[in-house]
Amino acid sequence: MRLSRLTLPVLPVLTFALVACDDSGVTDYTVKKEVGPSVKDIVSSTSDEPSSSETYSEIKSNLSEEDSTSAIEVNLSFAEKSSSSAVTNPISAIVVPSSSEATLIPENTEYGSCASKVEVIELNGSVVWEYSRGPAITTPMDLLSSKFEWALEGGTPSAYSVTGNAVTPAITYTTSGIKKASLTIRTPNGTGILQCTPLLVIEPKTAE
Repeated sequence: MRLSRLTLPVLPVLTFALVACDDSGVTDYTVKKEVGPSVKDIVSSTSDEPSSSETYSEIKSNLSEEDSTSAIEVNLSFAEKSSSSAVTNPISAIVVPSSSEATLIPENTEYGSCASKVEVIELNGSVVWEYSRGPAITTPMDLLSSKFEWALEGGTPSAYSVTGNAVTPAITYTTSGIKKASLTIRTPNGTGILQCTPLLVIEPKTAE
């Protein structure tokens, strides 16, 4: 591939760019900015089969020695994309996370476990949920300074938050089925999320 010879008119400030392409797209380009009062002939030539690992375009100028100080040349090279080699790219992407992005904390059984006081209750009945501490809660002071946030599916109330108390008030269920609950424990040393043992709410037995 060869680029043609260009003759540029006299201008106070002259800026030009040559771009070399092959069938796969832009693999290299050279940008040259020249400031000078005289007309310059620019000749650019490339080899027929340029290597993807080296710059294959060269700009030559017939600038005189005294005018050469007014020329500024910047070369930027990109390696060709290849399935067998990494792509070299001088432009780095900056990824800014969304402000609505939430930090997910995985379940951590080191914080203990939680379950309802009884495993089965009848419809419209009530039950309390209890927390059993794990190795992450090592002292009574750890327990007293921790915040417990309960999410109680299908219960009334459906959420309960308290500091220093590992038991909920009585939670009432007005629909039958399996009821899930989760507990988020916030301690001075970290946060843990527990999935509690589910509760089963059944229809009351009818007299025969």
